[in-house]
Amino acid sequence: YLTGTAPAGSRLYGHEEGQSWLNPANLKALNELAEIAHSKNAKLSQLALAWILSHPEITSCIVGASKVEQIEENAQAADLDLSNDELQQIESILQEREKTCP
Repeated sequence: YLTGTAPAGSRLYGHEEGQSWLNPANLKALNELAEIAHSKNAKLSQLALAWILSHPEITSCIVGASKVEQIEENAQAADLDLSNDELQQIESILQEREKTCP
């Protein structure tokens, strides 16, 4: 989704109402988060799960996988350590996105 288009086979592919999620504010945030993930040599999905794991008030997370590789990637998120600075940077990106999205 980083390019602003839904890849074939994805949940948003072919759904006009889903395309509204690919707005400039969301894409800006997504690309900024992808930079953090890249700096950690991780996938964006792993960064998201590591962020969730850093919040003890979140007691569960529902993840989906259609391939064994996705399950393995998800599990690796538990080993991704996010510094306080990185967590603050992620929070800042998310808060800025909330201000600009309808």
